[in-house]
Amino acid sequence: MLLILGAALLAGCVAQPGATAAVTEPMTPSASASPSARTLQPGEAVSPPPRPDGAACRDLLVADVGAAKRIRAELRVEAVPATDAAVSAAAADPSADTAALGIPLTAGELTALRASGNYLDRSTPILYWVQAGEPGRFGGVWIDPPGSGRLVVAILDGDPAAATLARCLDGGADVAYVAATRSLADTDALNARISADMGGLRASGVRIQSVGIGVTNSTMVVVVGVTGLTDATRADLVGRYGDTIVVEEQAPIAPA
Repeated sequence: MLLILGAALLAGCVAQPGATAAVTEPMTPSASASPSARTLQPGEAVSPPPRPDGAACRDLLVADVGAAKRIRAELRVEAVPATDAAVSAAAADPSADTAALGIPLTAGELTALRASGNYLDRSTPILYWVQAGEPGRFGGVWIDPPGSGRLVVAILDGDPAAATLARCLDGGADVAYVAATRSLADTDALNARISADMGGLRASGVRIQSVGIGVTNSTMVVVVGVTGLTDATRADLVGRYGDTIVVEEQAPIAPA
């Protein structure tokens, strides 16, 4: 379910193997480039643009049919289907709500969503959009400092169009924005790849205990926990998966 990743990060935990956010369609970053000629560094602060007015935000949210379908699919609420017909009907309904999830929902769908037990607050739209709606345009979302109510949203390449979209979704919550050079979709895919390789790596003598997604230096990364970590093992894993992973010593996980 959606927010498996979010819940782990918001609690300051690392997900266990395979706990990745679902991506049902290939994602591509926005074509808009940063207005600055200087390449933004991962985790660098991004100045948020002014929030567009209500009508402009509604137009942005209604126009992204792909995000609406992916978010609806992640909900798994029968009365809020992820079909083309349902998405089109909600988008064409001038009375449709866009506040609850950041996608159009008819009155009946909103009632069903609230009755389903899904938790909704002002941060819900941006969490759903980053993790399921458009993970190809964002680098992730987490709370910092831990235990606070402050969200950090990573914008891929500091893209101003994605930042404007995020402003329409933040619901007035306390949100900081940083740049990312790797999308959440790519991070999820790398997490899944390493998780799938765990058996073979263990058979080769690499004692991996966990693979999951965490945050370091204001950047979302894949964290690999290894028992008996050596410099050679770290170099081997970085050589296989790239220097965006973080390899840490981890004690063996005791059986339940």
